[in-house]
Amino acid sequence: MTRHQDFMKALRHPVRRELLKLCLERDMVTVGEAAKTLRHPQYNLRYHIGTLSDCGALKQVGSKMVKGSEAGCWGVTPAVLETNWILEILNLPL
Repeated sequence: MTRHQDFMKALRHPVRRELLKLCLERDMVTVGEAAKTLRHPQYNLRYHIGTLSDCGALKQVGSKMVKGSEAGCWGVTPAVLETNWILEILNLPL
């Protein structure tokens, strides 16, 4: 499968589109921040972050301390920013 096919497959799920939009808006988010904002359980968002990471749409861009633990911060990859059709899909209603 090509990278574009991987992106298309990953973006079929509305939670992944929501998550990618959030990461674009904020530059980076933790799983906890995404869960609070999108109102989805953390375990569910971890799964979707993994899928977006596997296809090359998200990557860990840093970390920060949250309640005494280190939390990974996730952000979009340059491949997403360079792919106009992905940005257009994210602007469509869910």
